[in-house]
Amino acid sequence: MKVTLNLIVAILIMFILMGCNSGQPVPTDVEMIEHFKKHEILFEELCSMIENDSLRHYPLFAQEIRDSIPLAISAERASEYDSLMKVIQIKSFLGYSNHINSERESILFFYFEKGDATWGIEKGFEYVLDRSKEDNKEFTEMELYDLAIEKRENCFLYKKINEKWNLFLFYDR
Repeated sequence: MKVTLNLIVAILIMFILMGCNSGQPVPTDVEMIEHFKKHEILFEELCSMIENDSLRHYPLFAQEIRDSIPLAISAERASEYDSLMKVIQIKSFLGYSNHINSERESILFFYFEKGDATWGIEKGFEYVLDRSKEDNKEFTEMELYDLAIEKRENCFLYKKINEKWNLFLFYDR
């Protein structure tokens, strides 16, 4: 019962945090790219940790919630992830693949989230493991959020930052 109660509390905290963020404007692509360049070495360090630990995802939960959820890493290692993610302002990350039952093609780092149960915007950084599998992605030089609003439909948009990194925006109406 304790795990169930803590899980419910965790979900409520996530919704509260998303609600608190609702007044913040969506960061511009330029702001995010500047943030990435300022912390690029730390992003690379985080990628190395993820690969070494073979993690597919990692949420940034409060300590009392984490204590009730078994992790694939030690508490000390989780603390390292928390510290690094706090510095680079990443809320969570997820190994991503467009193809069911395939190796992950990238790692998504969630930087900004806004929305509620009926709509949402997620914006972040993507570490690309295999550029050859990007043929179905929509790349643009336009401001990602402006293009999403212009499209008026659910979309996944990308902008290249460098050879290994993209900016991404997921828009769900």
